[in-house]
Amino acid sequence: MNRVMRILSVVLLLVSGTGCSRDETRFGTDAADDAKSNTRALAVERETSGATLGRVGYLVVSDSLLWVSDLAGDPWLHVFSQRTGQLLRSLGVKGSGPGDFRDVGALLPTNDSTSDVIVFDRATLRLTRVRLQPIDSVGNVAGSAAVAIWSMPTSPRVRTLGKIQAGYVGWASAESAAVLVRFDSGGAQMGSTPTALLGGNSQRLLDRLSGSASHHYCTSRLASEFAVAFRHVGRIEIRDSNAHLVRLADVPYPQAVSGPLALSPNVPRPPRWPQYSSCVATGDRVLAVHSGLASAVSANDSLRPDQPGELHVFDWTGHLLARLALPVGVERIALSADKEWLIGGGSDEPVLRWMRLPRGILP
Repeated sequence: MNRVMRILSVVLLLVSGTGCSRDETRFGTDAADDAKSNTRALAVERETSGATLGRVGYLVVSDSLLWVSDLAGDPWLHVFSQRTGQLLRSLGVKGSGPGDFRDVGALLPTNDSTSDVIVFDRATLRLTRVRLQPIDSVGNVAGSAAVAIWSMPTSPRVRTLGKIQAGYVGWASAESAAVLVRFDSGGAQMGSTPTALLGGNSQRLLDRLSGSASHHYCTSRLASEFAVAFRHVGRIEIRDSNAHLVRLADVPYPQAVSGPLALSPNVPRPPRWPQYSSCVATGDRVLAVHSGLASAVSANDSLRPDQPGELHVFDWTGHLLARLALPVGVERIALSADKEWLIGGGSDEPVLRWMRLPRGILP
């Protein structure tokens, strides 16, 4: 009998292990319920070298290209191969002419299958569609061109801008209220949604949050909704195509939502300030970079990531599915076209890093 039981135990063990390799983690219901207390680390497998970048800003993968905005400016844009990390071209000088920029406030994908990107200049309130010319027979990129330029309304003045299915959406302050303004693909205003900004109604709070580019938007061509990740407050909102609030994401650090928002010089600053610094989305998932409660606040209110942050993975219902530890300094992210790699960088280091995502994170 004992021998039979031992044989049955071995058989059951083999059957239970079938279909799941050693390095594969299943992110189903059981894992999602446990996500808040379990974190696994992402390892850097490749990174760029050299002094090409000044300060890493926005990242967009478009077709085979990785577009990166440079917060140092002049040039404002760098184009890399999203597979190899090879620099292809730098472009966009400081100025007001076609293809020039004064203050890049967002770098956005297009709705088509081209490798073009849309650049939002918040100083000139212009949208510029930028195209990289084909590679010549020697393997050099021939050049770049601003193929279209649209001007946006000056009132209400939009401070941040994100891509949604039908066009763009951005926060703006009008009188004493915050509004989400929707634009079509040509930059024409389609409507606005009055909304309480984190429950705050003071003009100072509105100016602080919308004026410091404190929101990041992410959506997918396959998703009818979009997400708003708040930089200075650990909160993620999911909104519909009309910009109405649908639900809040189940963030792992809910205390950040009710934390202090409007600080004055007389109010002591907290030693740590949780933040969502960027996000990216697919048709099934929202991936957001969180400071992991480890961003130091300096005397001038700037946030300095001095410890590893976290990648939080949600579904579109706002349910937290996984937490992944990030390398130090990763604030902005993009997802490779094959969804296998997370590409990240930060404003304090001129380096881009490629991290392979665990199996099962993205369907």
